[in-house]
Amino acid sequence: MGFIFSKLWTPANYDDPDPATGLTPRQRDTVQNTWKIVRSNIKENGLTFFVKFFQKYPEYQKLFPFADVPLEKLRDDKKVLAHAMAVMYALNSIVDSLGDVDCLVQILVRIGSGHKPRSIQPIHFENLASFLVSFLIEALGKSVMDDSAVEAWRTAFKAANGIIINALQNA
Repeated sequence: MGFIFSKLWTPANYDDPDPATGLTPRQRDTVQNTWKIVRSNIKENGLTFFVKFFQKYPEYQKLFPFADVPLEKLRDDKKVLAHAMAVMYALNSIVDSLGDVDCLVQILVRIGSGHKPRSIQPIHFENLASFLVSFLIEALGKSVMDDSAVEAWRTAFKAANGIIINALQNA
């Protein structure tokens, strides 16, 4: 009976991918709904994400003004917190704009071109995206970040990173 109701109440195009992002409306909703959970404690989640990110990629910390801050002191550093918050709010903008491709593209181009002067390479964005998906699985659990949620996030990052990296390389 649930199947019948879900078919009656689900829009006909709910599983048709957007030509620009590759995301279906279902995947877009999944990304937005899982991100709402992260957003509810954005400061702590952002800080935890970056501390773990720099544990996995310590060489990336050298690209930031807090390059010399010992790993065990990153949580207390205001520059780390400021950067974590900037990234989390950029992710808010990206997630919130998944349904408005023109706006989304402008946000992503700005991110890509803005990182050119910082010697950021495509691999940095690719590793950030991959690590964020792993972080979401750990932070939200596999009941929230099930296979379909993981696939939705990977699809979103594939599209986003394509635009970011293009802007980075052409800036």
